[in-house]
Amino acid sequence: MKSYNLLLLLLIIASCTPPVKIVDDRPTEELTLINKFHVADSLYSGEENAIKKNEIYDKQHAQVAKLIVDTLHAKAVQWQATLYQIELKSYPVDYIEATLLVTPKIYLDDDQKYPDLSNIVLSARVLPDNTIIKDKLKDLLKGDRVLITGSFEKNKTGDIEFTSNGDDKDYAFSNPKLDFKIESITKITKKLQ
Repeated sequence: MKSYNLLLLLLIIASCTPPVKIVDDRPTEELTLINKFHVADSLYSGEENAIKKNEIYDKQHAQVAKLIVDTLHAKAVQWQATLYQIELKSYPVDYIEATLLVTPKIYLDDDQKYPDLSNIVLSARVLPDNTIIKDKLKDLLKGDRVLITGSFEKNKTGDIEFTSNGDDKDYAFSNPKLDFKIESITKITKKLQ
């Protein structure tokens, strides 16, 4: 009977403990961009009228680009991302392509079948003679959490361009792809709490 009461007491105490909360310690600028893409996607995907939808796309696309240039100064400093893949490419010149995912949640969901289709994708080209970044990439594996610093690439007219990581314009806000220049990349070794 005593063990039953003790077990009951332990169950009551255990049920009273608050759930573990994961603290999102990413930089405010990173969270601001994630939120802006989320708002833009909600407005765009919620519209059914094709004319209004196109107007929303143009307006939100311009607002996201303006946010990146004016508020973020086209920079990311110590942002947390997940390395999705590293590929060696040879056209038009030899380079290393690193694909990084900036996730809406602080962590990448393990059950996502295609994580590159539901997160902000940063596509970085690294020339082989950039030995500092190349050597850092050598020590990384798919799925590693990293801290990145770098800049968003601008086109020839000085604008930020982003597209859908897939072929469909409808996913430009839920799955945007931006060209990114890595200035530093470091593996995060601490575990999420």
